[in-house]
Amino acid sequence: MKCRIAVRKQRGAAIVVNHRGRVYRHRAPRWHRRPARDIVFRRRPHRDEGVSIRVEILIDILGRSGVRRLEAERRRLDLRGALTAQWVSTDRTGERVLRVRAGGHPLAALVDRTGDGYVEDLYVRRDR
Repeated sequence: MKCRIAVRKQRGAAIVVNHRGRVYRHRAPRWHRRPARDIVFRRRPHRDEGVSIRVEILIDILGRSGVRRLEAERRRLDLRGALTAQWVSTDRTGERVLRVRAGGHPLAALVDRTGDGYVEDLYVRRDR
């Protein structure tokens, strides 16, 4: 595989070493785990994995207070761009996770482990 493609496809804690010996490390964001029993998925997850969800739909899913909370985190981290989200299922348990991005940067992941509609865990990006 070409070095350029390997660096682009790099995920997680992977390291790419090219033919000249240069090492490229993927800097994954670090996360704070916060309890979030006050956030409720007002709309059930659907099967459209990987489809980008805009702010208007995100308000339908989380409500205005949930989106305001994410906007406050976006401002705190000084991230530019609109909020977008995607439904993702985990390989291990098959539970659905709502991943939120701000202008292409990871911002938060909201997890409903029990399937009751309440978000048990909220993972928010930490400052670098």
